[in-house]
Amino acid sequence: MSADDLLATVTMVITALNGCLPSGTEIVLHDLRHPDRSILAIAGDVTHRRVGDPTPGALLKQASAKRPEDMHNRSTLLDDGRVIMWSSILLRDRNHTPVGALGINNDVTHLRRVKAIVDAALGSGTSAGNGELSSGERSPEGRDARQSEPGSEIFARDVDELATALLAESTVRIGVPVSLMKKEHKVAVVSDLQDRGFFSLRNGVDLAALHLQVSRFTIYNYLKEVS
Repeated sequence: MSADDLLATVTMVITALNGCLPSGTEIVLHDLRHPDRSILAIAGDVTHRRVGDPTPGALLKQASAKRPEDMHNRSTLLDDGRVIMWSSILLRDRNHTPVGALGINNDVTHLRRVKAIVDAALGSGTSAGNGELSSGERSPEGRDARQSEPGSEIFARDVDELATALLAESTVRIGVPVSLMKKEHKVAVVSDLQDRGFFSLRNGVDLAALHLQVSRFTIYNYLKEVS
């Protein structure tokens, strides 16, 4: 089956599922050949994305890896405080090349709160008795920490949002503000961005150059150094 036929078939399945899924569940089909607008079909509404939105951050990185693999049962804390459990299953063509991905996202926030209440009642947990997420989980610091973990995900609604998040995370990982960076720091940022598939995004080189306060030519030179 060709890549187009495979994705078309899965699109029909997801379209049929729309309106049938339980609340808090979302299934998304991505065309990995077009990361800027990868969403082909979506059933449910957990991450508030639509057809034509870009590939999520962790999936973008996995699709760019030398040996891409499925990702199962990962968790991400969203900016609005919700906790999402998600999995991404790669769809491969006849040459075993990943051309698409099926994402399954579940909002488990309420389950986490019920668990916190039960733990508090039994004296077996440290969460607050009202079932709310801990302050560390809700704080910007807690969110940034999770975004740097392998299981985290960026459910961006447009390319600019995704690019901004990836640039910020790569900069945080290096640990030096852009204004104080030397060449080696900027090369490290570019290397991290390349590993995460950033340069497969539209205008990726331009955005990296603007962020790092260098020229496009310099970014290309950095890419040669790290390749």
